[in-house]
Amino acid sequence: MDTGIINLPKITDNRGTLSFLEAERHIPFKINSVCVLIPQKTDEKYLIEKTLSQDFFLLCLAGHVRVCFENKIILDNPAVGIYIKNSREVILKDFSNNAVVLVLSVSNKIILRKIDDAE
Repeated sequence: MDTGIINLPKITDNRGTLSFLEAERHIPFKINSVCVLIPQKTDEKYLIEKTLSQDFFLLCLAGHVRVCFENKIILDNPAVGIYIKNSREVILKDFSNNAVVLVLSVSNKIILRKIDDAE
């Protein structure tokens, strides 16, 4: 599978909606690293550094975030994530006040760092 949007399965009843995912079934890799990003300010920017053979899956669990790589995509639905293949450099920015972002990686290490506008 190439880079793209993945719609996760949902179960809905009178209590609400539950989304879920399984490695190698809903996302195309075995999960080796998990990172939860909760930015302190809406104007913060974060870089997911590219490394060799690193695939990511990003999911905004709450609020919204703009994901910038070749395209700019806004994640704002916890049942919709983005799969980014083969270690593209990714910038996360324009967070809502309540944003929580889940980053899953095929690699054993996720290199996520805060950046400023000078970089």
